[in-house]
Amino acid sequence: MSEPTMTITHGDVAQPAAPVPSVLRWHDAVALRLTAATVIGLLARDLRVLRRELPAFLTRTVMQPLLFVFVFAYLFPRIGQEVGAGAGAGGAVALALGPGRG
Repeated sequence: MSEPTMTITHGDVAQPAAPVPSVLRWHDAVALRLTAATVIGLLARDLRVLRRELPAFLTRTVMQPLLFVFVFAYLFPRIGQEVGAGAGAGGAVALALGPGRG
């Protein structure tokens, strides 16, 4: 039984491409196993660091969206730096940044 092949079309001439392998070769399986071991090792290290620094992580996770809203919804309009005001668009860009717009 022959392996399936793909056809690459270049202009009006169809040229056969290399055969598509139906099974992984042994070195592909080894590379996949090494990649999985690396990803698992990095994930384990990240979880260990996260567990050790959980209060700082939670603080940053809560504060980041609050500061974003504070700066764009309260601070910028208060000092006259509305989003899009410099380009002569008025509030058009500010309306596009609202929730549910897009």
